[in-house]
Formats: sequence, C-alpha cells, structure tokens
Amino acid sequence: MTHSIERIDELPIILAMLKKLRVQEIIDKYFSPHGNWTGLSYGQLAVLFITYVLHSLTHR
Repeated sequence: MTHSIERIDELPIILAMLKKLRVQEIIDKYFSPHGNWTGLSYGQLAVLFITYVLHSLTHR
C-alpha cells in the first residue's frame, strides 16, 4: 500500500466561498448581457476574476 499526499490549494476554497455567497447569482440578477453576447455570464466572469485576484495575492 502506498500513500500519497495531496496538496489542498486555496482555489477550491475560494470558489466554494463565492458559491456560498451567491456572487454569481447576484451579479447575473442585476446585469444582463447584450443580446449578441455568447459565452460566460457576467456573474461567472466576476467569480473567475475574483478568484484570480485572491489567488495571485495582488490587486494590480
């Protein structure tokens, strides 16, 4: 039997907290994209951006 150590990174924690805070639903509730918009919603983009900023530990 071999044991392996898995690193718990902060990305799943950040994403879980943003999901728990319902950031995506709140943003999507107030901001609707243009009719020709395809792809991710504004809420999904905001969650990805917030996760990136918190993960990189910089606000620049």
